[in-house]
Amino acid sequence: MKKADFFPLTFSLLLFCLLLIGCGIKADPVPRQHKPLPEIKELNAEKSGNMLRLTWTVNVSDKTAAPAEFAIYRFRSPLSAEKCKDCPVPFEKAATVRAEDKKPFFYTEMLEKGFLYIYKVAAVAQNGSMGKDSETISVIH
Repeated sequence: MKKADFFPLTFSLLLFCLLLIGCGIKADPVPRQHKPLPEIKELNAEKSGNMLRLTWTVNVSDKTAAPAEFAIYRFRSPLSAEKCKDCPVPFEKAATVRAEDKKPFFYTEMLEKGFLYIYKVAAVAQNGSMGKDSETISVIH
């Protein structure tokens, strides 16, 4: 056998062996398992003059992830505005509250007279993913 014939044969055999090693039966890809964020519990609203204080609690366990912060959503409408019973509520993000060791968690804001306010709260993970929205709470001022 000549040297010129030996090189292509060796190269082909080496390439075939590498392909055999790299190709095998593999399992389907599995997404990373993330713990769900805890649900918001006991959302309450207390008015004192023009000041509103929202409070809520969360139950963090070994089956849930600890939230990094909470997103406060608000809908504000004049009391004189026409009501639509079947329309979705167009919430806007009002604030973000860091999830520190203060329990219950709270958010305060000044209210303007003559408005209906509706609030809801959601837990937010460190990576930005959001948990389930809380129940809504309405305040008339």
